[in-house]
Amino acid sequence: MADTIFLTRNPHDRSEVWIGLAEVYPAPGCSILDSDKGACINIVASAENFQAFESRVKQLCEAYHLELWSLDDAEPFRVRRKTWTVDPEIEQLVTDVSNTDQIRFSTLHTFPVSEGKKPH
Repeated sequence: MADTIFLTRNPHDRSEVWIGLAEVYPAPGCSILDSDKGACINIVASAENFQAFESRVKQLCEAYHLELWSLDDAEPFRVRRKTWTVDPEIEQLVTDVSNTDQIRFSTLHTFPVSEGKKPH
């Protein structure tokens, strides 16, 4: 299940599509992730550099009441495509972002988290 959120940015920047793997946990008010679960999700967004990508990922997490614990393997999608075989779901997210400048994320791959092991 992919989802979308619309966030604004400067339409005159020189962005490219970036991808990264986020580890997230529910924050108060979260309705997409149970309180005893964490999740890993691929996030795709247009950005000029890593800092801009990370900022957009944080905006997405705030909008969905998710706590961003880590953002790994973040890189321009053109680099990812040269190195790895990319799942068709991710290819579709990249196409959507390229055409609309939305931030998109893939299926939440959840895992159980005991209270003592949460990264809070």
